[in-house]
Amino acid sequence: MGFMEVIALCSALHKAPNIKDIKRPSVTKQECVVARNSYQEALSNLTISDTDKDALKRIIYAEAANQGDIGQAFVLFTILNRVIHKDFHNKVQQVINAKNQFEPATKANGWINLRKPPTQSAAKLDTMINLALQGVIPDPTGGALYFQNVDIVAAREKAGEVSKGLTNFYGSTPTTTVKDHTFYSSLNTTRKNAESVDEWDAFNPKANSITWDAF
Repeated sequence: MGFMEVIALCSALHKAPNIKDIKRPSVTKQECVVARNSYQEALSNLTISDTDKDALKRIIYAEAANQGDIGQAFVLFTILNRVIHKDFHNKVQQVINAKNQFEPATKANGWINLRKPPTQSAAKLDTMINLALQGVIPDPTGGALYFQNVDIVAAREKAGEVSKGLTNFYGSTPTTTVKDHTFYSSLNTTRKNAESVDEWDAFNPKANSITWDAF
């Protein structure tokens, strides 16, 4: 297991310390500490340019302007978690612009075409990003890598606009829900590369090709 997987497991066990699941490996407190230290080291080693911050602010505002500070922090950390996870792009802008991962960016043909947040919101997001990278704000998501608005995805699934089962990512277990968004640290699927829309569409070739992995 990589440290991101350990963090997700530590978070799950912290929420339900008496959980018994023979399929889930156990972790020690020391392993949790080591994983969190590795996580923070990975964050601190990221090279985040002003353009990267601009991209983050635009996509966070587009995804979660109405989700409050905590909802916006969850989106921020989901993106940062992808950047430092081995299964995703290791650059902020590549993560945000990955096809059909973040709906606003895909619909706008790239984050650069999203509107800039209002001055006050931009300043608040800039502070949030800096504090997150410095480790002042810990990851509140429990290692989340995905999120969706379950109600919207369910409505699209019912209408046949997305792959059947996409609601809750094919029965995946959420780490938490914040207002309209539900977050996940892993997916209940054998499809390892979640950034491939073709793999998602393989579940239902007749469905619309727009199958948002992160909504």
